[in-house]
Amino acid sequence: MRQTALIEITGYLAKDGELRYTQSGQAVLGMSVPYTRRRFDKDRNEYVDAAPTLWARFALWGDVAEAYAQRMTKGMPVRVKGIPELKLWEHEGRSGANLEITFAEVSIVAEVLRQSSSTAQQPQQQPVQSDADAWATPGAFGDDTPF
Repeated sequence: MRQTALIEITGYLAKDGELRYTQSGQAVLGMSVPYTRRRFDKDRNEYVDAAPTLWARFALWGDVAEAYAQRMTKGMPVRVKGIPELKLWEHEGRSGANLEITFAEVSIVAEVLRQSSSTAQQPQQQPVQSDADAWATPGAFGDDTPF
């Protein structure tokens, strides 16, 4: 049996997508979504960070990357699915880890705010459309990735 690990993260783009090109001329649109686990602190009566922020990085490739470069903007709600890979880094005396999602499938998510007559509820996320095949990346992160 072949092992496969898949991950799904729903969140907001941390910044505008960054369009670059590999040495061979292939377009790559790099993006990231942060996730911070939170818990309710009864003493403070509020939610607090329960763990350091996890940064999930992913990319779209080729024609899809170029087509969506202007659409993928900071704060856009997205759902990302793919194969997780932990990348350790060190820079100027600091070290850490990022989660890279390869063979990423990305969906834009709409937030629908539903209000009752007396109080507003939390936003609920629902997919805008199902274009999973159009978002599939044809390549994996490798030495040719410009990030």
